[in-house]
Amino acid sequence: MTPTDRIYTKALEVYKTDRLARQFIELPHMMLGDKTPIEVAADDPKGADRVIEILGRLQHGSAA
Repeated sequence: MTPTDRIYTKALEVYKTDRLARQFIELPHMMLGDKTPIEVAADDPKGADRVIEILGRLQHGSAA
């Protein structure tokens, strides 16, 4: 599975709809230095892990 696939799968698990999952992965996020999750995954080998960690925090009610 590609890093983008991993991010999308987790985002879909968290947000439940394709539209919201795609919105999350395509918009800049302040915890990612105002980069999009897709950019972070492409720029850094551990980038997808960082994004998935943020999604996990959102899923469990922590600040993200």
